Amino acid sequence: PPYILGEMDGDGEITVADALAILRIVAKLAEPVGNQALAADCDLDGEITVADALAVLRYVAKLTDSL
Repeated sequence: PPYILGEMDGDGEITVADALAILRIVAKLAEPVGNQALAADCDLDGEITVADALAVLRYVAKLTDSL
């Protein structure tokens, strides 16, 4: 796909910064740009929520192997 699930800042890596970017969207402090709306929806439920940011954090912490 033209995006990586959970990867928000375009650096090619999934990091805590990506989870923070998702939380900024959830809190209405930022709007998704380009494919960010697709990349941020980690649980593929059609919404960007805190659960998506938590999925990224669990992945970064190596608590799960995939998003």
